[in-house]
Amino acid sequence: MRNFKLLNDNQSSVYLTYLQSLYKKRINFYGIQRSDLNRFSWSENKKVCIYGIKIYIDFATSTDKSATLVFATENDTCENKLLFYDAFNITKNPRFIDVSPGKDMLNWLINNNFINKNITNKIIEPSLHVLFGPFGYLPTTPFAPIDLIDTWIKTWVDKEYKSSLDIERNTTQVNNFPLKQKHYFIDRYHFEDMLKEIDNDQFTDEINQCLFAYENEKWFLCASGLGSCLEHLMYIILSNYNKRGYKTLKAFPKDPTARDYINRFTKDPINIDSRQARAINLFFMARNTVDHYNSGKTQRIFCDLLLDGISDVYNDYFGKSKSIPNI
Repeated sequence: MRNFKLLNDNQSSVYLTYLQSLYKKRINFYGIQRSDLNRFSWSENKKVCIYGIKIYIDFATSTDKSATLVFATENDTCENKLLFYDAFNITKNPRFIDVSPGKDMLNWLINNNFINKNITNKIIEPSLHVLFGPFGYLPTTPFAPIDLIDTWIKTWVDKEYKSSLDIERNTTQVNNFPLKQKHYFIDRYHFEDMLKEIDNDQFTDEINQCLFAYENEKWFLCASGLGSCLEHLMYIILSNYNKRGYKTLKAFPKDPTARDYINRFTKDPINIDSRQARAINLFFMARNTVDHYNSGKTQRIFCDLLLDGISDVYNDYFGKSKSIPNI
């Protein structure tokens, strides 16, 4: 990362351990259940990069006019990292002092090309904070006041906790399983059993909407939706492996294509062969073949093929992703 210095001495390691202990302590304060820990960015075995940027604060009343803009980003490696950038002299100018504390300060540095803009895609927004004090190491030293660090971590967790409550209040409204041809779907695909086993409200809602479109002969809508469902199912499978310690989501694109999913399935620990890869690719081709200006038997065949594809991917790959031992 341009201008950032990686701090990798023993003190930085101790400091990161201390910060994460504060983070976990705050999670414990809320009594978060293990099943909900995935909503928190630094929980369990997740790793982050902690960035500290020394900036100039014109309105500070003390003789020390410095503060530290801190934030965390997602990190796909096996360790936490600590990085520092001394931007004090850069920010000591009339244009910066009028910028609002927090996100606007970071945007100013990015817009003026002092920080690579690619970092914005990885920032854990609740972690963004201004510490009105220097960026130090151990909490026992005067360079990192305990109360400032503690407030920062509490604010970070509190924001994520509030966000998790919002998710619970606005949970996906799952559409009912279609009734008109229910036995057709049950007898051929056993989708109800599949949805119970996957246990993902968003995926359940997506499938049921597609089956509703199928019942009403909306072939283009059905095929388009089923293609997305197939991608979602493949992501769930990759995510299951990732939770067990496999690097199935490492460097995975933010907006993956069908090719990205198939390529990732060819690697460890799934390792599909070329024949299986062609079969999955055929399902995606069916999604792209349906012409929404026409309707009828031909389009239904493509939808049936996609339904077969989802059923096949579930039967062949989902079970192992849930049962494979952790590494």
